[in-house]
Amino acid sequence: MSRLVLRESVSCPPASSVERGRHLNSGGGVVYRKGELSKAMMDRDWPHQVALPASSCTGGNYVTIRLFCEPLSLCPRTHSFRRDDADMIVFCFAERGHAELFIARFGGEFIDPKTRPKWPGARR
Repeated sequence: MSRLVLRESVSCPPASSVERGRHLNSGGGVVYRKGELSKAMMDRDWPHQVALPASSCTGGNYVTIRLFCEPLSLCPRTHSFRRDDADMIVFCFAERGHAELFIARFGGEFIDPKTRPKWPGARR
């Protein structure tokens, strides 16, 4: 016969409070996950950045982009921003030549990390 053991519920913070870069409602600081790449690290180590409309990075296109980029110096994370009512995804490369290959295949435009647009209301 199996026994059902009831345990006291442990209070866990809501998922949104532990997401990267989210501000806690309690007025605390920004919470980051240990070892996760920050935007500053990405800008420093992968300075050659290409912006594509998010609409061209979904479904089968997403798989095509990721497979194309496997041998390239692509950062494992992406940035995003909004321009003229369109979401943009920023792919970051360590080597300029890899970013140029990406643009030749998928289009997009080079952007400078220092002048990259921010999400409205984002800390600058």
